[in-house]
Parts: sequence; structure tokens; C-alpha cells
Amino acid sequence: MKLLFAFLFMMCISVGLTQEWHKYHRNDVGFAYALTDPDYITTSGRHFRINPYDNSLWMVSQHTIQTIASDGTKQYFHFTNTPILVPPYRLVTFEFLPNKVFILDEYNGIYLYENEELSVLYSTTGLCNGITTYGDSLFILRNNNPMVKWTDQNLYYLFSTGTARRIIVKNNWFWMGRNFGTSGLSLYNQTGIQSSFDYSLRMDPGNYDFKFSPHHDTLYVAGNKGLSLLHNLTFFDSIAPDNTTNMPPGVILDFEFDANDNIWALFGSDAQTPTSIAHYDQATKNWDVHYDTGNANLNFDTYCSIELDNLGNLWMVNQAYIHVLELSTLPDWLSVKQPKLEARVSIYPNPAKETVSIETDVILSEMYLTDQLGKRIRTFNPTEKQFSVAELPSGMYFVEFVTEKGEKSTVKLVKE
Repeated sequence: MKLLFAFLFMMCISVGLTQEWHKYHRNDVGFAYALTDPDYITTSGRHFRINPYDNSLWMVSQHTIQTIASDGTKQYFHFTNTPILVPPYRLVTFEFLPNKVFILDEYNGIYLYENEELSVLYSTTGLCNGITTYGDSLFILRNNNPMVKWTDQNLYYLFSTGTARRIIVKNNWFWMGRNFGTSGLSLYNQTGIQSSFDYSLRMDPGNYDFKFSPHHDTLYVAGNKGLSLLHNLTFFDSIAPDNTTNMPPGVILDFEFDANDNIWALFGSDAQTPTSIAHYDQATKNWDVHYDTGNANLNFDTYCSIELDNLGNLWMVNQAYIHVLELSTLPDWLSVKQPKLEARVSIYPNPAKETVSIETDVILSEMYLTDQLGKRIRTFNPTEKQFSVAELPSGMYFVEFVTEKGEKSTVKLVKE
């Protein structure tokens, strides 16, 4: 009985994580412009963000702001329809407060989207640095100039932060980073004094992404070898291939924390070449789910970034595609965009002991079996309507289908 309960518990965990990826070309959602800037490494921002207060999607390329509200309403802002956007301008990234969206223009300053209107919040030239929010304030980095704090509709000049281009504020401490992927992590107190911290156990000086866990005061820094962890101004632990299991190869370019303080990470072979997405369970120290082009309908042709919405779904966006991993309830505007293929492909019996039959009204071009980690373990003839599972150990698997039109679908299979 204990073994049965354990098996069912593991099924619930795996089902919660291993779900379907949905993929939409920008034309499918009504956008003609590129969704993100093609050259991430020369800028300080993240070109795709999800507003944590209302689940709206915000995407920016060099000259275009594009957004999709939680009800599916789309907007774009370009100099052709927005007079305050005067070329030359270079849009980089977003930050959020309740009912407010801040957009960084490296050439001209900060824009504010509020009450469905876009306005100029802070006008300045040569603003090639980063922004962040903390409490009810916005902080704006400026190259070799005093940082700006915007709060209560007023602007205040603080201390100079040199050439820092990325910033996090936590408990009145200011953590600074340089360009994406470059070395360097600096700390300032609220009076502007640069402070020291113990980095003796930090794995390497690389810094692709850095953020605090939303559940505790631990800073995670994605370097060249994995994640280094800092608490109480001391690096004390790491998440790396030698102390975790099933960690994908490459560097972590981007990562997010889920509601259970576990991690979704985007891996790449270098700063401009993303290769896979994986999930890390902090309790078991296991990378328990892994997706790449071999087991998911993902497009890694250009630089990508990932976000989690406040429902728990995982999003990945690049220049041409929006991908979403359905881990919870999808927004209504997405669910009506792309009918699910599962209704047209079914397998039986399920659970199965020996032979599984397939029923479908579409033409299949590929069919294969994966384990719970997404590893492909068997490939089937897509024209056959039956396959044997007699030799497989008992447990849960996933049957992956690809149609002649390139549509992909996943069906859970339990082997008794």
C-alpha cells in the first residue's frame, strides 16, 4: 500500500510538470513586428516580461512596444501611431508597479504606461543603463551619473553607480551588475557606500542573470558553471553539475522561481545560443524535467527569455514565436487560438500491460515514447496503429505525436 501511495504521489508531481507546449507565431496573435530585440548582449534589459499584477505580456524590439492583455486585447506602440516615440530611440526592457508599466528607452529616458496611455516619465539622453522597482519606487541607473529614484510622482537623485547596467534592490541594499554575461557584482548601501561581501565560495565571476528568491533573502547568480547562492552577504552554496542530478549542459541564461521555490532555467551553449529549458527541484536537487527541440515544439533560432505568469504557466518568447508550457489554466485568449490535438489522438487501454492501440483522424509523421524526464527512449512507426509496451518497467511514460503539418501533442501513458 505504501508503494502504491508513493507511486501515485510521484504521478501527481510529474503530471503537474510534464505538460504540453503551445507555440504561436507572432502572426497568429496579430503582430507583424519582431517580438524581441535580436541582440540581447549589447543591452541591459529583458525584452520580454509578464506584468505580475495583471498577467499582461510585454515585448519590445528596438523600435516597437507590443503588449497582450490577459483578455487577449493587443496593442502596439511605434512612432507611426505614438507621437512621443521620436526616432532615434532604442526600447530595451520593462518594470512594473500596480497599474503602472515602465519602459526603458536607452536613447531618450523612461516612458510610463498608465490608464491605457503612454507618456514620458523621465526625459534624458544617453540612458544606456537599467531599471528596477522596489516597494512603491522605481530606480533608474545612469552611466557614471547619480542614480534616479522615482516615488510619489517625484524624482530624486541618489549616488553614482559607475558603469553598472543592471540593478536589484532588496532590504535597502543595491546589487549591481554589468552587461549580460560579463563578470562583476557590486553592492552599495543606501548611503551610496560600496560594501564588501564574501565571494570566496562563488563558483565563478560570470553573471548572466541574478535575482533574489521571492520566498527568502537568498540571492542566486547565474554564472558560467551554474548558480551561486548568497545569504547574509556570503556565498555559501551552488547549484552545479557536481552537486545535482540530470543538469543539462551549458550556461544558465535566464531563470525564474515557481510558487514552490523551485527553478525553471533557460540553458544555452553561449550568450546568443539557447538550447533547452529545465526544471530544478530544490528539495531533491534533481533537474526533473528537461525540454529541447528533441522532445518539445520549441524554437531556439534567436535569443529567448522565459517568464512565469501568476497562474504558474511558463512562457518563452523569441523574435518570432510565443511558447507557453501549460502548467495551470491558460488564458482564454490562448485556449481559443489553437485547438488541442489531444482530442484527435487517443491511446487505449491506458493503463496498459502489453499492447497499446492508437486512434486518430490525422496523419502522423512521427511517434515516440519518452520517460518522465523527457528523454526519448523508443521510436515507433507512425503508420502503425499499435505498439507493444510489454517489456517496459511499470511506471509513467509519455507518447509524443507529430502530424504531417508539424503539430505536436503529448499523451500520458501508464504501464502497469
